[in-house]
Amino acid sequence: MDLVGRERELTLLRTQVQAIKDGQFRCVLVGGDPGVGKSRLLAELDDGIRYVRGVCVPSPDAPPLWPWRYVLSALGRPVPEGSGFDLLVRYADELLAAADEPLLVVVDDLQHADPATASLFAHLAALSPARPLGVLGAYRGESSPVQATGPAVARIRLRGLDAAGVGSYLEKLLHRPVPAPVVAELRRRTEGNPHLLAEIVPHLTPADLDGRGDRLPIRWPAEARAEAVARIDALAPGTRRMLATASVIGREFDLAILEKVGAAATPSAAELLAAGGPATPEAHDGIDPLTALDEGVSAGLLTALPGQVYAFDRAVTREVLYESLPARDRALVHEATADALTAFSADVGERGPTAAELAHHLVAAAVLGGDDRLDRAISYSVAAGTTEDVGPHEAAGHFAAAVRLAVRADWPPAALGRLVVALGRARLAVGDLADGTGVLAAAARHARRAGDAELLTQIALSHGPRAGLGDTAPPPDQALVALLREALAGEVADPAPLRARLAVELVGTPEAAPLAETAGDGPEALLALYAVDPRPGYAAAALRAATDPLTECRARLAVAHHQLELGAVAPARRELDEVTRLRLKTPLGRWWSAQAEAHVAILSGDLERAEPLVDAAREIGRGADAHAAALGHLAQLTTLRALQGRLPDLAPALADLDHPAPRPPWLAAAAALVAAHRGESAIAEALLEAALGDERGSLWTSVLLLEVAALVGHAAAAERLTSALSPHAHRWIVIGPAVSSAGPVALVLARAGVDPRRTAGWLELAGTMVAGTPWEVPEARTPGLTRREQEVMELAVGGASAKDIAERLFIGERTVETHLANIYRKLGVRSRIELLALHRP
Repeated sequence: MDLVGRERELTLLRTQVQAIKDGQFRCVLVGGDPGVGKSRLLAELDDGIRYVRGVCVPSPDAPPLWPWRYVLSALGRPVPEGSGFDLLVRYADELLAAADEPLLVVVDDLQHADPATASLFAHLAALSPARPLGVLGAYRGESSPVQATGPAVARIRLRGLDAAGVGSYLEKLLHRPVPAPVVAELRRRTEGNPHLLAEIVPHLTPADLDGRGDRLPIRWPAEARAEAVARIDALAPGTRRMLATASVIGREFDLAILEKVGAAATPSAAELLAAGGPATPEAHDGIDPLTALDEGVSAGLLTALPGQVYAFDRAVTREVLYESLPARDRALVHEATADALTAFSADVGERGPTAAELAHHLVAAAVLGGDDRLDRAISYSVAAGTTEDVGPHEAAGHFAAAVRLAVRADWPPAALGRLVVALGRARLAVGDLADGTGVLAAAARHARRAGDAELLTQIALSHGPRAGLGDTAPPPDQALVALLREALAGEVADPAPLRARLAVELVGTPEAAPLAETAGDGPEALLALYAVDPRPGYAAAALRAATDPLTECRARLAVAHHQLELGAVAPARRELDEVTRLRLKTPLGRWWSAQAEAHVAILSGDLERAEPLVDAAREIGRGADAHAAALGHLAQLTTLRALQGRLPDLAPALADLDHPAPRPPWLAAAAALVAAHRGESAIAEALLEAALGDERGSLWTSVLLLEVAALVGHAAAAERLTSALSPHAHRWIVIGPAVSSAGPVALVLARAGVDPRRTAGWLELAGTMVAGTPWEVPEARTPGLTRREQEVMELAVGGASAKDIAERLFIGERTVETHLANIYRKLGVRSRIELLALHRP
């Protein structure tokens, strides 16, 4: 598997190797915990340099300088004898003599090095000879056993992978993305250690990895667990108990909190007598917290930090201690910790614990049962889920915990339904569309059982805005339509938002306009009116009335759409730029922003930058609406391929599109255009004929079909489409809610060449609109020729044979001859010789 998350360290290491190749001495010391990736990092150094490796052994019987002895023997150099500093000098001389060409010596497991081995590193670093020699030492632990200094010394400290690194590592390990909550928990509990991750993850089930459950059931590697158990078992029983209590508080903990929690966790006199022993904690290995912590520090299990704060040395140490507590004891300590955190902040006036901290402990304590305990845990879980600084995945986790506990507490349907709504919204916020809608459907069942119309309204509106309009609109959500109608049929205080949302879902039907007109005068109503009847005044008014970033985003896209239609490209681009600057947190908002950024790149002609942006927008959009994201992606890709002159390359994307019926008419038009460019005239004509009969077609659909008709020489269709598009010659072709552009209509009309008398005027009109965009206005072509005939004539005049022309234009040779015959007739010539003479300067 490729190295992940070590780009900075690998670059530094390769820089040192290059210095060695350039004739310089380098000393590199690489440290980190076991399994953090030291060996894997060194394995990347296949850079064409001689490489010799020695290993320090943890045996007191090993002779001094043992790894260096092995290295010299491997290099075919004599092994010096002697003692003291003189011996170090002689070893150094032999190493330098061996470096007649670039040489890298690696000494592994330096934590076991004898003093002389470490001293040789320091001696070479101080000497810093002008030889192509590198000495690299790898060690486990925090502190380096080598005290080398100087300009030739570089130190690399490997820490655990960060969140992005863990996510990438897990994706490569499992061959699929892993939800952010799982990534976060695994990183926290393994400290991002690649070896631990590789050992743990194969034992997790798909259900464990879906990110919706409780604490992951980690099975720790036997070696790591055995090491931790051995160190813990060496402690006094009271210390073990106190450190186990501390493990419940967290990886880092405050002495003052442990004192409060430890007192709560110490057995009472009654409990001790009931157990049949003397009523004194000391008789049962009772121990005060500070003494236990001192023993833990001495054993290397804890690190003392400033401010009477302590930290466990490794995540696995804490995990083993945590799991050593019986379930009931663990729950009691969690509850005592929540009480101690709250009391401590109140007593000393410091910042109180966060809602998430308290929710964590109270949810773990809720296993003890009791209405008060359950209600308290639910309350803090909801508070944690609604905190502004909590991420969407964490919020979903808190609401899921609250729902589970509310079910256990047998909450009434209305109250439970409101919790389920919050969970559904949180699932949608993380981009889990299927699960989010499923959870909201469950909430609707609770609302119906409770007969709560207001709750049903809340559920219906929780689905959020429609993902697209026009050419990129997803199929109508019939389940949502039914839910909106059901909510409207009930007695609700304010039906206006329901009407506005239903109007948008029903755009294109007779019901939409009356619903939008009775939806009030707020921004949602204005956007519903714009969706039904796209007047610029509605969009501008919605932008002025917007009170949140998502509504502002939709309004700005509507304004940009109108400006583009008028050919006002520069103002539209500014609106799209504003969309990309909004702080949009929902999947829909982030997707619209990503689409806007890709659209700006297309409008600016930066096609190289646009390509990855178009693909990135689709990936973001999958969590908002998969169908709308696929349509938006294909719309932008069609524009991009047309500008690149690569329309035949669009075929795979069209074939892969999984879109339910009814499919937007422009898809068939785009497929026909691709077929025409691939020289598949029969397929293109069949698709053209079918699409012409579909009355749902948009302006863009007609534009695509006109290009097809011109390419395949379908005169009747070309004349019909030219006649239909001519009144719109002043417009810019906009796809979806400012999702993408296809240039001026006038430019397409001119290229089709159906009405030669108007071609020059159309080109002049297009020329006023395309400044600063990638759409180019060509010089007026020969009057009377179609676009395809013009292409054939230019190639023929350039000396291309019929076969060459057919290959260049993806058409048959017979089709080329037909085009040439039409060209001769229209230009009044009888042969290619006369055609060449006509175009000779």
